[in-house]
Amino acid sequence: MWYLLTILGGAAFGPLLCAGASYVRDIPNCGDEAIDACGTEFISFGHGPRLPENETHLAQSCKRQLKGIECANEYSERCLLGFFRGSAVTALITLQEETERKCDATHPDHKRYLKSAACLNKAGDRIHKCVQNFREDLYQIALKAPPKQKIRYACCEYSKMFSCKQTSLRENCGDPKALQYVRETAEHILHNLVKVFCGRYESGSDECGSLEKLPALDANDNAPKSFILLLKSFAASVP
Repeated sequence: MWYLLTILGGAAFGPLLCAGASYVRDIPNCGDEAIDACGTEFISFGHGPRLPENETHLAQSCKRQLKGIECANEYSERCLLGFFRGSAVTALITLQEETERKCDATHPDHKRYLKSAACLNKAGDRIHKCVQNFREDLYQIALKAPPKQKIRYACCEYSKMFSCKQTSLRENCGDPKALQYVRETAEHILHNLVKVFCGRYESGSDECGSLEKLPALDANDNAPKSFILLLKSFAASVP
């Protein structure tokens, strides 16, 4: 999930340098169906409430994850522009490298992951719900938030989602080694970088509390399952 806010970080600064720029190519092979084909499994707990817990299931999942990342990267290279493109490609490459370490049976992270997965899955249902709520909230921001306030709203919702996941892990997985494994993942490390450009806009802050409640989504407005499609919706709405 961290990579989505890395991309949104580009949104925070890109408009300052490229006012009025378009961030998504309007060409046929950049339609929604192109990114839908990439799936969602490369987002931990974004696809479902369970992680693979054994060698066989992990190997199968790794093939789907790496294929999905490659697909999303190709889409980003082909269809996104400016800061969104650069941020997306950088984030996806970092995600690919982390996934490859986890999937490489000779790498220490492979064993660490397998030893941690069962404990992490104890929090799986709650974490999956955290991710689902964030997806819906970010789509609401893309459609309903004032253009100049979108990044602030997104920062607050990301911080809420991150806290939700961390609380779920602490309360449901008591294995210190599993929690340490999570703390060393890219999502946790880059959370500190996200805080740099979000500043005081984090869950529970006065700044987030001062943001007006957004109108509800219309009945026919359903958040995309793909976070790249969600990014596309967000990018298209940034001034």
